[in-house]
Amino acid sequence: MHFPKEIWASLYTNKLSEAFNKQLKKRTKVKEQFPHEASLEKAVYCYITEYNAKFRQRIHKGFGKVTFELRNLLDQRRPINETKLREGITKPQVS
Repeated sequence: MHFPKEIWASLYTNKLSEAFNKQLKKRTKVKEQFPHEASLEKAVYCYITEYNAKFRQRIHKGFGKVTFELRNLLDQRRPINETKLREGITKPQVS
């Protein structure tokens, strides 16, 4: 809950991932079109690339207002995490 309230709805929903997974399943459902695993991997890669290109410029609700604040939050946390990794602390800490 350290993130701004304007983006809570976007962070705590999984509609985007559900829609992505549904489309991916729909495109890969017919097994006969993939004679081997490499062709399936290529199809998945192409779909992900297409999806990223389509939604690259999209800004989710609330994120446009708080971009600066989010960058500050992430910049504050980055040095701490890098220091811990250098010290050999790799276990995630529970808050």
